[in-house]
Formats: sequence, C-alpha cells, structure tokens
Amino acid sequence: LSGDNIDLAPFAGQTVRVAFYAQNDEALPTTFYVDNVDLQLCTNMVPDLSIVKQIVGDNDFAPGDPIEFSLSISNNGNVIANDVIVADILSSDILAPAYQVSTSLAGTTERGGAPFVWDLPDLSPGASGEITINGTINPALPTGFTFPNLATISTSSPETTVSNNSSRAVVNQQTVFLPVVYK
Repeated sequence: LSGDNIDLAPFAGQTVRVAFYAQNDEALPTTFYVDNVDLQLCTNMVPDLSIVKQIVGDNDFAPGDPIEFSLSISNNGNVIANDVIVADILSSDILAPAYQVSTSLAGTTERGGAPFVWDLPDLSPGASGEITINGTINPALPTGFTFPNLATISTSSPETTVSNNSSRAVVNQQTVFLPVVYK
C-alpha cells in the first residue's frame, strides 16, 4: 500500500505494521509528517457468537399442527468468527422437518442427519442471519404434550462470552401465575 491517504479499515482486527520509506537524493535528512491519525486500541479482540431460538407464532399447539422455529444468529464481537457450527437438537416429535437459511448466511451447508448441523461461513463482526425450521407435530402425541428444543452455536475461535451460545424453546410451555395474598 502506498499513497497520501491509506485506508486501513480492511485490516481491522489484525496487526498492521506501518513502515515509511523515502528516497532522498540529497544529503539532507528526510522528514515525515503523519497527521489525522486515529488509532483505536482494542484489548479484547474476540468474536462473540450468539443464538436465539424462538417458536414462531403462538405457543399453543395440538398434535398434528404445523410448527415453525427461528434461529437468530449473530457475531457481536470485534473480529471474525471462524469455523462456525450451528446445531439444532430437534425433537423426534417434529415430523418432516425442513429448513431455510437467510441470504445473509449464504454458503451455509448442512451436514445431514439428526440433529440438524450446519457449517456456516466465517462470520464478520456485526454479521447476522436466520435459519428457519418447520415441520409437523406428531399427531400421535397426547393432548397437553410439551417438549424442549435446544440450539447451539460454536466457533474454533476463542470466545470470552459463551453463555449466549445456546438457546432453548419449549413447545407448549405454560406459564402459571400464582396469586399473591397479603395479610
């Protein structure tokens, strides 16, 4: 790279060595002036992957109903996450499951088999996307059934925050509100 104005943005998150060279035909010292320099010190250069699993629509299902889940994926860190893997341990009570991957995750490949496992492209800082899974709830289930569904995300890059690398949704989870009685 050379020139009066050099854009180092493509090298964000990397170590960049800057050297100045001059050709001086005279016996005079050469002086370099560097101005308008804005350096940002990043002390924690790591990716921060996160995944959020949600049930699309009302969480009130009967046996035989169609169901849809969404997996929202993002890299909230400040460097690229390499070798990203998403896994969804889908219940065997979800029949004929199928999935769609958002265009922002182009290059995603499925490994095949159960659970669903996808190899994602490297995720740049701020990158995000969604995987949608749909299927049919087993019609042989009894009324009032419930079952959990877990999704995880991982990377070969070191992360400092892994608490947001898994997310669980419970099909037909009921919330019970108990009355509070004061005396």
